[in-house]
Amino acid sequence: MLVYRLVLVPDVALTTAQIDPLPSRIGVIVRLEATVTDAQRSAVEKAVRALPHAESVAFEDRAAAYERLRKHCRGKGELATQLDPQMTRASLRFQVPLDRDGRGLSEFVKLDGVDVVRLVPVAML
Repeated sequence: MLVYRLVLVPDVALTTAQIDPLPSRIGVIVRLEATVTDAQRSAVEKAVRALPHAESVAFEDRAAAYERLRKHCRGKGELATQLDPQMTRASLRFQVPLDRDGRGLSEFVKLDGVDVVRLVPVAML
């Protein structure tokens, strides 16, 4: 499973493994801080929806994140026993065209209430 992590730098460039065919879209998870306020969450969601090519934008609260992970961990022994609801965070999840330059995505880590931005295969959304 490939997971990309976007960190705050002056410029962002996406590189991909040699995959044939190259995917046309990438999943984006904007993970919110545990202490995010309603106003901060609203500002982040507004910024996400302002992206011209963002599709399938969805908010996932902590409880829904925990339930999704719990289902994925079911039957996986120790992994399932280590899952803790406090580990999960609310997030905004969406997909964008994979255009290799990350234009606009690096700005999300600067917003109040954002913990991290992760680029993931669309199937992980």
